[in-house]
Amino acid sequence: MSGTSIVDVPAPRTEGPVLQAHEKARCRAAAAQARRVLPEPVGELIARELDAYADFAHRFDASGLVPRVVLAVLGRPSPPPTPSALPGSAPPPAAPAQAIRKRVATRPEKVTRVPHTGPFFRDR
Repeated sequence: MSGTSIVDVPAPRTEGPVLQAHEKARCRAAAAQARRVLPEPVGELIARELDAYADFAHRFDASGLVPRVVLAVLGRPSPPPTPSALPGSAPPPAAPAQAIRKRVATRPEKVTRVPHTGPFFRDR
């Protein structure tokens, strides 16, 4: 049984026009927007599908569903930014001095050199 395939896996469909660079960019922008504005599982699912559609790079959907999803997602307003993300806002409070630990560099007392031997090393 070696060398024979049990299940025939069809090759990916590549018919249909190739997506242009600006169409791929719109799909990726819609994927990022979906992660921000839609509820977590739904946004993640739509974002993954839009990323996969952009990666595949062929417009094989005759119904035009994916371009309509892209338009719908990009048409949704983004949530307002959090106050800490606004320019000119106060930075978050610093950690107390006791919680900050400084890394101190230490040197070993004695460094022992190990001679390298073999065809790739020269004797020094």
